[in-house]
Amino acid sequence: MAEKAVNISRGNQRFHGEKRSTYVTVERDVNGNIIGYKGYCYEIIHALQKLYNFTYEVEIPGDNTYGRETLNGSWNGMIGLILENRADIAVGVFSVTHSRSQVVDFSVGFLEEPATILIPPPAQESRLLVYAKPFQLQVWVTLMVFASVLPAFLWYFLKCLWIHHQGKYPILGENYAFVLRVLIDQSGQGLPPVGFSPRFLGIVWCVSAVVFASAYVGVLVSFLRFPKLSPIISNLEELPRSQLKWAVVRGTALESLFIEATSGVYKAIGDGLLAHPEDRIFSGTDGIQRVLSGSYGYIEERSYLKAITEQDHAKTGKCRFSFVNQEFFKVNFAFAFPKASPLKPLFDKKILQMIEAGLGEYWKNLYCPSSGADECGIVKQSDGAKSLTLVDLQGAFLILAIGSGLAFLLFLAENFTSLSLSVCV
Repeated sequence: MAEKAVNISRGNQRFHGEKRSTYVTVERDVNGNIIGYKGYCYEIIHALQKLYNFTYEVEIPGDNTYGRETLNGSWNGMIGLILENRADIAVGVFSVTHSRSQVVDFSVGFLEEPATILIPPPAQESRLLVYAKPFQLQVWVTLMVFASVLPAFLWYFLKCLWIHHQGKYPILGENYAFVLRVLIDQSGQGLPPVGFSPRFLGIVWCVSAVVFASAYVGVLVSFLRFPKLSPIISNLEELPRSQLKWAVVRGTALESLFIEATSGVYKAIGDGLLAHPEDRIFSGTDGIQRVLSGSYGYIEERSYLKAITEQDHAKTGKCRFSFVNQEFFKVNFAFAFPKASPLKPLFDKKILQMIEAGLGEYWKNLYCPSSGADECGIVKQSDGAKSLTLVDLQGAFLILAIGSGLAFLLFLAENFTSLSLSVCV
C-alpha cells in the first residue's frame, strides 16, 4: 500500500502516489512499461492538470509505504520523500493524523473512510443441539412444568371420581404416558370415561399440544434449512481474544495507531504486531492471502476491502470473505505537501470546488461501484430462524392455564354434586 511522488509546476512537478485499484491504478503497455495512471486520486490530479497546465513525473518509494516516524526521529515512505525534498506532492489516500501534520501539510480532505477488519467467511453454528433451539429455555421449563403437573392433576381427578365406577384403579404412570403421547402426536390409550372434568382437561391439553408441536416443527425446519451464520468475531475488541492473528500494512496510519497506543484494545493489537513483525505486511495482496488461509484478520480501510470482496466475488462466484460489523478510526484522506508549499492553496481551492460539484462521489462510484456482492462481506447476527419465547407462545399457555382452571372448577362441581368430596380429602 505504497504511494508515488509527483512534481507539479507550470513546467514539471514531482508526485508520489499509491498503487491501489480504487485510488491509483498503473497502466502498462504489452511490454510492461508504464504508460499512465488512473483512479480516484489521479482523476483529481488530471483535472488540476488541465486547470493549471502542468506536467508531472511519478516516483515510487523504495519501501512502498505511506510513511511513519522511525525510532531515530526520521520518516520513511512518501512522507520521508517529501521531507527530503524529493517530491512536491504525495498522491494517494493519506490518513490525516496529528503526527504527520507536524512535519507535512495536507490538502483539504477529499474522502472520509473508516477502517474495519476483513475476516474469513462465517461458519454455521453447531447443529449438535439444534433440536433444542426452536424454544428458548424459559419455554422448555414452563412446558416441562405443565407436562409434569398435568398427569398428577388427571390422576387426582380420576382417583376422586373413580368411587362411582367399576374397573381397574387408575395408575399415575398411565396419565404421564397420555400427556407425552399427545405432545409428540402419537396415538394410544386415551383417558377412561370417568367424569367430565378429567376429559375436559385432556381436551385442553390436546389443543395446546397441537400449537406447541406445530410451532416446534416449523421453527426446527427453519433451523435445519436455513442455518444461522455466525462471524468469527464481531468487533475489534474480540480480535485479541480470538483464534485469529491480525495483519496491518507497514507505514500506514493504522500501523502507527496500534504501535503507538498506550492502553486499551489498540495497545493489545499493537503489542501483537510488535511481537510478530512478520504480520506488519508490505501490501494489501499479502493481507488478502492471509485471510484466505483462514487464520488471519486483515485491518484496512473499508472501501478498499469492499472493492476486494467485490472483485473476488466477480472472479470466483463465491463469498470468501466477510467483515466485522464494527467500523473504527474514521479519518479524512488528503494529499501531502512540504510545509508552506505554494501548491497547497491552489490545490485546496479546486479540490473543494470539485467535491462541492459532486465529482468526488461520481469518481468514487466510478472506481468502486456497488454490486450484488455487497452482501458478501456483511454478516448479521440475527440471520437464521429465531427461537420462540414465552411471549410468542403466550396464547397456547394461556389456553392451557385457563383450561386447567376450568377443569378444576368442574372437578369441584362434580365432587360437590355427588357428595364424594370427603373421599379425596
